Amino acid sequence: MNTGSDEKIWNLASWIPHIVLLGVLWLVTSLPIITIGASTTALYSCIFQFRQDHHKKLIPLYFEQFKFHFKQATIIWLILLIASLILGIDVFYCIQRNDEMMFVICGTASAVLLTFTLLILMNVFAYLSKFENSIKDTMMKSLTYAFKDIFRTTLNAVILISITFLVITLFPQFILIYGGIVCFILSINFEIMFSKNIPGGRGSKRF
Repeated sequence: MNTGSDEKIWNLASWIPHIVLLGVLWLVTSLPIITIGASTTALYSCIFQFRQDHHKKLIPLYFEQFKFHFKQATIIWLILLIASLILGIDVFYCIQRNDEMMFVICGTASAVLLTFTLLILMNVFAYLSKFENSIKDTMMKSLTYAFKDIFRTTLNAVILISITFLVITLFPQFILIYGGIVCFILSINFEIMFSKNIPGGRGSKRF
C-alpha cells in the first residue's frame, strides 16, 4: 500500500469542504465589485494560515482578514482595475485605427503596460496576504516576483485562464466555489514563490 499517496489524497479531500466554504464567502463579499481586492486577499490569507493551523475557524478568520486588509487591498484593486480598463481601451483603439505608426508606437506601449498591470493583478493579493508594505512597494514587489519566477507565473496564468474558461463555458454552477478553487490551486505556487521571504514558512515580513 502506498501510504504517502493515500495521505496526500486524504489531505486534498479534507480541503474540499473548506474550499467550498471559502469560495462562497469570496463570492458573497466580492459582489459589490469594489471589494474584490479585499475578498481575494482575505481568501489567500485564510488558505495560507489554515495550512499552518487546521484548528482555525475559517469564517471568523476570513472576516478578520477582510477587515484588516480592506483599505489597502481596495485601493490597489481600484488602481489596477482603472489602469487595466484605460490601457485595454487604448490597445483596442490603436488596433481599430488604420494607422500603422500609431499601432506600432502607442499600441505596443499600451500593450506592454497592460501586461505589467495584469501581472501585478495576478500576484498582488496573494503577496498582500503574506507581507506588509506600502501600496507602491506591494505592487512593485508583485511585479518583481512575476519576473523572478516566470515559470510559475506562466503556470498560474494558464491555470487561471483555464479554470475561468471551463466555469464560464461548461460548468457555470461552479461559480459558487470558483474563487476557492482558483486561489487554493494558485496558492501552492505562491507558497513556493514567496517562501524565501517568509521566516520559517509562516508569518509576514516587512522589508
